[in-house]
Amino acid sequence: MTTRPSTQETRERLLAAALEAFGQRDYDAVSIRELATAAGVNLAAISYHFGGKHGLYLATARLLGERMRALLHEDLSWIRTAYADASPEECRRLVGDLIGRLASRLLGDEFGRHVPGLIIREQGRPTEAFEILYETLFGPVHHVLGELIGRARGRPADDDEIRVIAHALIGQAVIFRAGRTALLRYMGREGFDECDLVHIRRVVAALAESALAGHIEGDESCL
Repeated sequence: MTTRPSTQETRERLLAAALEAFGQRDYDAVSIRELATAAGVNLAAISYHFGGKHGLYLATARLLGERMRALLHEDLSWIRTAYADASPEECRRLVGDLIGRLASRLLGDEFGRHVPGLIIREQGRPTEAFEILYETLFGPVHHVLGELIGRARGRPADDDEIRVIAHALIGQAVIFRAGRTALLRYMGREGFDECDLVHIRRVVAALAESALAGHIEGDESCL
């Protein structure tokens, strides 16, 4: 006799199926029947637990954001403590360390593979899921990076140039996840090993530190 999944198990199965589907394809290309079949539950379970496909999509975005926030929590907490009395030089090093850690986390964690699909979609066509992802993932990273970069460059964290730099440096980490397949093809590999992750972390960290050490030319009319 087949045992019916519990309420919690049903939710977890649906979220797992939704992460896989929405992480790979556009929202409209994913059907509720496909989600239910992949989760091994009946069609009505989606409406019962999430109010429909849109509710499941939002819950999926929250799960992804909260999972990545938990993954980065230790890193962000440590860096918040470390920059309290840090010099500009130390802040540059901390920026590099954070960006390097972000790159390795995105590549090394199973949840990281779902990040590009949802993020790129929500950047181009934002829904309520964007606010969820920003509050749980982007916002905390932006805030810590902005503080660090502002201290490193002797400018306020809410300066527009500081914010642009912070976002650009995050992009250096995200591109390794979003462009993973191209890099593996270039390297002639099927997957990254631990040494690869260490090398990527070091390179990304060095590039971030180098970017902060250099001078950025600006238009005086925008200063």
